[in-house]
Amino acid sequence: LRENSKNYKHVFLISHVFLYLVFFSMGSRRVDRWLLPILPICIIYASYYWYQLISNTKYVVSLLMTAFLMLSYMYFPLLMLFQFNRHTPKSEAYLWMRDNTLPASNKLVITEEGLDPMNKLQSTFVLNYQVYESENAQFKVPENPLGYEYVVLSSRPMQNFKREPVRNKFPFYYEKWSDFENTVLDEDNFTLIKSFELPKPNLIEVSDVYIYKSIKPIVNPSSL
Repeated sequence: LRENSKNYKHVFLISHVFLYLVFFSMGSRRVDRWLLPILPICIIYASYYWYQLISNTKYVVSLLMTAFLMLSYMYFPLLMLFQFNRHTPKSEAYLWMRDNTLPASNKLVITEEGLDPMNKLQSTFVLNYQVYESENAQFKVPENPLGYEYVVLSSRPMQNFKREPVRNKFPFYYEKWSDFENTVLDEDNFTLIKSFELPKPNLIEVSDVYIYKSIKPIVNPSSL
């Protein structure tokens, strides 16, 4: 009876993890922190079976396996040490723009941060990218970039509009953002003059920043 009780506990815990992963995978939006409720269960089982594995192998082999596990475990924490810097890509981009562009030059900035340091620059239009449908994000599209001498793009906003749920639900929105990106990336319109990037993979969800400069005479967007 006691053995059956233990089996029931294992079935309950493992099925809990399995069902949680199934329902988690069915959603269109997935966030890493949502896996936290099942993390303790996974750690317990992983620790137990790892102990069983090294207990039944030779000492040298178990030592090598443990060393490999520790090195692989430390890879991402060590990588994060290089990504947590005093200056983020956004702050570095701001300092570069401040020191290398004229105050009167027309600038367009696409960012996901309301307190982006680019707001401090003169002659700068900062478009704060929205993600929530409840805030009418689907109606906020970028201006024609041909009216600007500099275009500064953050990577996260430029990735978000390409997500499949966004493309399927808001095709007009996707088309406008896609046209904007294609215009900026067109080498006949703009050239990439500076980029500020974190080591990959990006673990802290901070945007890389890319600065483009127009290679055509500036036109008034209202005339297009």
